[in-house]
Amino acid sequence: MNFWHLVRVLQTRKWIIIGLVGMTLLVVVIAAPEPKVTYVATCQMSPTAQAMRGGITTTANTDNGGAQLPDRAVVLSNLVLLAQSGEVIQAAADFLALPETEQKKLHPGLPAYRRIPRLYYSRQPDKPIAPKDWMDVLQIAPMVNPAIGEKGTISDVIAINIKIANGEDAPFIANAIGVCFAESYDRKSHSEKQKYIEFLSASMDEAGKKLGDIENQIAEAKSRHGLVAVDADTAAAVQTLNSLTSTRDAAQATASEAAAALNAIDRQLASQPLVRTDRLPSDMNPEVIKLKQELAQAESDLRVASGKYTPEHSVYRAIQGKIGSLRTQIARSGSSYNLPVMNELHNILIKQRSETANQLAASAAKLRILNGQVVRAQATISTVPEAQKEIATFTRELTRVTEDYTTYAQKLALAKISDRESREAGSIILFDPAMKSIGPMVDGPRKRTLLVYGFILTLVLGTSICVWLDSIDNKMRNAADVEELLGLPAIGLIPAIEGSKGELTRLTHIFPLSAAAESYRILRTHVLFAHRDKPFKTLMAASSKPGQGATTTICNLAIALAQIGKKIVLIDADMRRPSLHEFFSVSNEVGLSTLLTGTGDTMDAIKQTEVENLIVIPAGPPPLNPSELLASHRMWEIVERLKENCDMVLFDTPSTVVFSDGPVLASWLDAVLFVVSANQAPRGTEMRALDILRKAKANIIGTAVNRLGFDTVDSCHFHSKYYASSMGDIQQLPQSTASGARKQLESANSKASTGQKPEQSDKTAEADNPFPD
Repeated sequence: MNFWHLVRVLQTRKWIIIGLVGMTLLVVVIAAPEPKVTYVATCQMSPTAQAMRGGITTTANTDNGGAQLPDRAVVLSNLVLLAQSGEVIQAAADFLALPETEQKKLHPGLPAYRRIPRLYYSRQPDKPIAPKDWMDVLQIAPMVNPAIGEKGTISDVIAINIKIANGEDAPFIANAIGVCFAESYDRKSHSEKQKYIEFLSASMDEAGKKLGDIENQIAEAKSRHGLVAVDADTAAAVQTLNSLTSTRDAAQATASEAAAALNAIDRQLASQPLVRTDRLPSDMNPEVIKLKQELAQAESDLRVASGKYTPEHSVYRAIQGKIGSLRTQIARSGSSYNLPVMNELHNILIKQRSETANQLAASAAKLRILNGQVVRAQATISTVPEAQKEIATFTRELTRVTEDYTTYAQKLALAKISDRESREAGSIILFDPAMKSIGPMVDGPRKRTLLVYGFILTLVLGTSICVWLDSIDNKMRNAADVEELLGLPAIGLIPAIEGSKGELTRLTHIFPLSAAAESYRILRTHVLFAHRDKPFKTLMAASSKPGQGATTTICNLAIALAQIGKKIVLIDADMRRPSLHEFFSVSNEVGLSTLLTGTGDTMDAIKQTEVENLIVIPAGPPPLNPSELLASHRMWEIVERLKENCDMVLFDTPSTVVFSDGPVLASWLDAVLFVVSANQAPRGTEMRALDILRKAKANIIGTAVNRLGFDTVDSCHFHSKYYASSMGDIQQLPQSTASGARKQLESANSKASTGQKPEQSDKTAEADNPFPD
């Protein structure tokens, strides 16, 4: 499709595009919501190192203590969840509802204060922020430093963003949520620290009580046995036994855990085979794929063989058998395919079992060694006197309880220091308060943008629809379509004009300066060109079906030929539904049918018209056998006599497909003009009519196309654009002018019926000569 063809397509179907564009723009104007205009305010909160370590500073959760610190990402995630909680939001709303003086007393570190009784999403007082709207209004997340790393690094700073339509209130709301978030965290953290401090105090008191009891037991034992102190050897033996016993118990626990883990892995291995099968569609089966390829090749071979052999031939039947066998094998393969694959989980379990078995073996070996050492230590202790052994045991227990008491005392002191630090400095600090909002910011496209996008997209869609409709449209809209369909040259292009049938058939005479009349004169020129190449004296207008404009075409062609001095006889050969006598206002009592039946005279059938050099022979009374009369020798004799006295004899005939009259005449007439009507979807009757005419050995000189669009006929287009002002172009016939012409013609025929000759014919006609010299 070239550019100008696309332009013509769009011009033809412009109302489709206009309708789509108009409907889209109307929907956008009515239904598209206005974009939300918002302002953004941000405050930044900085958690302290204590908060990032989990909230309580102890030796157990520091790097020096050796314990694993809490995951940083988990801590940040928990802080964000706390900041987004309804408790913090409600606290911020309550804080903003207070007078400014009260706000300053509660949180004196803010840059400014404002009393906001209710939090509104927009400036309209009837639209407060609903709980469901906070997800859109409040956005809290750790800040990212884009300068570090390939994708940036997440920092410990938490940004609190407030996005509302009121840019003046946004900074105050952000700061209020920030300080309430810090206060809520401190309150929760202090509560946890108090519980921890109480636990440490109770544990230290219990350890102190045990310490006093053991000291009393040691003093009592020394007094009872008369000992002052335990010798060094006995103390060392007792300490060694206690240490070995603790180590053996730990090794026993490790071995038990390894054995339990090994049993769990063995149970999982029992349920996880080394090779598993995945159920896949049969289309993924390599064998089925190969069979389908062979089937496609066999079907291709069968199509080739069908052009060479009959179905009974052995080669044809062999290929059919192969196709049937392949289809059976494909059907037997089923709808699914089991694909064996290695079980990765089995391999992982095997690796874990090996590591666990090694750990169990090492624990068992260590446990055997420790059991031997414990036995030897117990043997050593058995040689120590009982008094020494008792006092040594109490002394060892005193050392252990003293260590516990010292540990609890240290942790308690650190917890109290941490609690005092968080109370005075805070665990989360307002690092960068919101000073002013950023905006306005538009959320979503504006209606003007939607209108532009909708116009462009609908224009593209409408163009695509028009192109698609043109691709499936088989109507004959122009000369090129007619020539492509019929294979005949279009020698006449007639525009679609309005008017009565009688006016249209004599258009060339009534309105000789019109663009439509010029189209018939162009048709006359092409007919004369065809006459020059291959001379003819008889011409009929043929059409595939009724209503194609064949009568109008042949009448205007006859008038156009008569206007250049050609002596033309126009015969109405449509004796089934005659119409020329009405169009030219002549009598139909005597006509072609009476001539062919021998009941009328030739001169009585010849009717003068208002057009000089044009004679009309009407159809006459309808006969019972029009086809037989047209095929008779009498018809041939009448036409031959007329040919001797005129330049050309033209025939108006009925539909070629409906009646046999046209083909009968075409079989012996000199030339045929095929007439079609544009802007109609062909039903195949055009090609059938041409086939009938070709079988009749008709000399088809070309096609006349009726009812074309006025702008698609170049002669009419430029005639109306350039010559209209000087020549009075028309597209619709004035009724008054046509009526005057009809009255003039009726007057001429009246004179002819009363024995008076028309003014243009003063001489007496010779017998059988319609044009006496």
